[in-house]
Amino acid sequence: MLEIGIGWAIAHLETIATLSLTALIAFTIGAAYQYCEDDKKAAKRGNA
Repeated sequence: MLEIGIGWAIAHLETIATLSLTALIAFTIGAAYQYCEDDKKAAKRGNA
């Protein structure tokens, strides 16, 4: 049973890696966007 699981993981390693990378990129972009939005709000408060 374990060998089947390992075989499946190896066969789908590229897919798993692609999904992980895509999720990481999406998270990074989301975090950067949120940081920029917060920065803009802080700048508006500072100018007001």
